[in-house]
Amino acid sequence: MSDLPEIRVSGEAARFASMLRDFGHLDEVAYADLMLELAAHAPPEGTIDLPMMREVAARFLFGREALHLRDGKGIVSEDWPLLFS
Repeated sequence: MSDLPEIRVSGEAARFASMLRDFGHLDEVAYADLMLELAAHAPPEGTIDLPMMREVAARFLFGREALHLRDGKGIVSEDWPLLFS
């Protein structure tokens, strides 16, 4: 039996997380860490929807990329309008 929490993610939210990985913002380890972060924010007996995924992913990415974003450079700042608008 796994000690990992089970979460439900909507199709839109799952595609968004996959896009973050495909764009190179997350490697496999960071993707797994994002899912664990989502589990901490998941509503009981609920599904993680796209707005929640975007909010948690933004906090997760900014926490990891804070130094690169402070000067307005870096891969996240380039893709921000596409990913979070």
